[in-house]
Amino acid sequence: MRLNWKLWKFALLGWCVALVAPQLAGCVAAAVVGAGAVTYAYVEGDTEGYLRKTPDEVEQAARTVLTQAGVRTVDKQVSEQGRIELDGETETGTNIRVVIKPKPEATYASVRVGLVGNNAASGALFKKLREELGIVE
Repeated sequence: MRLNWKLWKFALLGWCVALVAPQLAGCVAAAVVGAGAVTYAYVEGDTEGYLRKTPDEVEQAARTVLTQAGVRTVDKQVSEQGRIELDGETETGTNIRVVIKPKPEATYASVRVGLVGNNAASGALFKKLREELGIVE
């Protein structure tokens, strides 16, 4: 009976390692690959990324892009840490939020379109933001 329990523990440990290791390796690889690159991705409803521009430059470009997209009202909120939130609304009533955070080597920016996020729309606005800043892919 004791031998069987040892086999089960060994088998269970093997399955845990087999299931968890590839996911951890992928996270480490993504962190290493993404460490030097300034890029963007769609995460939980937002398209976000790091831009090698000042927060003021990113804010001005975001305002230009929002105006070109037909966003009516743009409200600005600034936190003590320098986080800037631009909230606007399209003619159809869709909410758009741009968040800008100063970071040591680049400025973080995220774009969210709608309450739950819209991958295509936020990605298109983020791409226009990069173009407005003169960042080519």
